[in-house]
Amino acid sequence: MKVWTVILSAALLLGTAADTPRSFLMALTPTNFDETTQGSQQMKALMAKHAEVVAVYLDYGVPWPEVADGMPFHKNVQKEITTLKQRISPRHKVFLALNAGAFNRRDMAGYWGEKTMMPRPGKWADKTLDDLEIIETYIKYCERMIAEFRPSFLAYAIEINMMAGAEPKRFEQFMALAERVYPRLKAKHKEMLIFPTFQIDFGGAPIIRRLMPHSDAIAISTYPHIRGLTPATLPAGWLADVRKIAPDKPFIVAETGFPAAPFAGKWLFDTKVRVDATPQMQAEYLRWMLAEAQRLDARLFTWFFPHDINAYLEEQKKLHGVANEMVGIADMAMNLGLMDGTRRPRPALDEWAKWLQKKRKP
Repeated sequence: MKVWTVILSAALLLGTAADTPRSFLMALTPTNFDETTQGSQQMKALMAKHAEVVAVYLDYGVPWPEVADGMPFHKNVQKEITTLKQRISPRHKVFLALNAGAFNRRDMAGYWGEKTMMPRPGKWADKTLDDLEIIETYIKYCERMIAEFRPSFLAYAIEINMMAGAEPKRFEQFMALAERVYPRLKAKHKEMLIFPTFQIDFGGAPIIRRLMPHSDAIAISTYPHIRGLTPATLPAGWLADVRKIAPDKPFIVAETGFPAAPFAGKWLFDTKVRVDATPQMQAEYLRWMLAEAQRLDARLFTWFFPHDINAYLEEQKKLHGVANEMVGIADMAMNLGLMDGTRRPRPALDEWAKWLQKKRKP
């Protein structure tokens, strides 16, 4: 009799876990680098089917002079904004990620105008992140983008702990910016979650602690394959240990991904890394991450990318040359899609769909 009682209790517990409402919203990036009308329509349909939140990452620099002078953006900047907005359905919430730092995670944000990540022009070239004009202009930039996208979640810096490791002096300048940007934005947008994001693959707990007074959430990014980790070797506390840093704050997976094909690259201190990833391994990683996010009561979970962008990444490698840091970034981002480049579903998409179908907490 006791055996059947134990079995019944276990079954009830499993059933309760399966029926537990999902704590987090599920976000995808609307990225396919196809700016045609057809490309935008296809991405809009894909996002409508597979995402509750559209994660808009504008990690391109800042239109510094246009924002400061209250002038229209360059036509190429406005084109990007318009294209992204066309991919967002009325039912979607928006997670908007802007960056006061540069895409290389070391420098201050460059100029976004005719092209992305251009050198800052004129008087902006020599300014630093703690310059009061830079701070005021960046606040205005955030406000203009908030007006464009009406986000529920806003990152005002992306993976900013990496700047602390690479350029400590510049990071101190960023801290001066954060101390002014966060309260100004929060005072006007009380219902919005506003935060910087942190790259946890190479640590950074002290930096996360320093920024918690200037953040509504603890928001992390992680791509463990760049450390040579797999679902089988991922430490049990990979997310939980970071969550403990600020247990009173909402927890957000701001970006993550894992390849469905072998990865090889060089990362910290030129360490060679290889992961013989497969579609099944990718699905295992996503399964673990979603379950762990649920266990930690996450508020938002974002996956890069809906489908592979390998063709674009190969173009970037040819454009920048083998010695450029973009090559390593391109290699890291290969084969991350829930679908391949032809939109053929991978096993990870089934895992994603199972969670998307769950009821969600109010």
